[in-house]
Amino acid sequence: MQRIFPQHAHDVYRGVPLVYPREIDDVCERIRDATDGLGVDEKVLVDALSSLSASDRSLLIYRYKDLYREELKDTLGRDTVGDFRLLLLLLTMPLPEVEAFILNVATSGSGTKERLLYPILLGRTNEELSMLKSTYYYIFNKDLTWLMRSELSGDYREIILLALERLQVTYDPEFHTYEKAKADAVKLYDAGEGRWGTDETTFVRILFSSPREHLVLVNDIYKKKYVSDLEEAVRGEFSGYATEALVFYGALIAKFDHTSCRCCCTLSAN
Repeated sequence: MQRIFPQHAHDVYRGVPLVYPREIDDVCERIRDATDGLGVDEKVLVDALSSLSASDRSLLIYRYKDLYREELKDTLGRDTVGDFRLLLLLLTMPLPEVEAFILNVATSGSGTKERLLYPILLGRTNEELSMLKSTYYYIFNKDLTWLMRSELSGDYREIILLALERLQVTYDPEFHTYEKAKADAVKLYDAGEGRWGTDETTFVRILFSSPREHLVLVNDIYKKKYVSDLEEAVRGEFSGYATEALVFYGALIAKFDHTSCRCCCTLSAN
């Protein structure tokens, strides 16, 4: 599994004091000057924010409050409106808050926007899932697991709920042996293609509790033994968003770079 949040997001979660690069203070000062007085200098704001990396931008919210005793979102929201205001807020939000915001958008209003959910929730480390769940509860006062249980249904709900259980384990070559990979390949077949009706929980739990190195080997063994690979098995046993989610997580994690898959899926969802 990959960490998506920058290191300082983990530091905030663990209560580790942050260290700010000098350019963060400079940008905070430029933002303050651009929003001080009547109106706002939008060009200065854009230039200031675009001068930082995505990781450094998310430090602004902490440093700005330290320097000026005011929330950055309040400063930016005072004199900006509409899509420009939303863009500024998203650019300066810590990534856990951005993801919580997207999850809230996906589950608000008429109907659930299912395609926005799995690129965020699947394939995360246990710690980042904990961070995301805590952040969501802090902002929206809702339990993320309860929300997904109430908003979703069928196989897709089962997949998302299992993802939120934080099943990921660290790869251990003494435990994740060739024999275990063979056994897991058989279990996956017996839960899917080898039976009448799919045992969705067993199938998904094996995928989600398998480290990448182990899952690659399981996929190779599965293909040699049963001709089809895990992606083909998923496409044959699941449908709709459940298929999309498991192809993203299971088959694609075994074949392609995970970060690229996450980016492509997120972009295609918008």
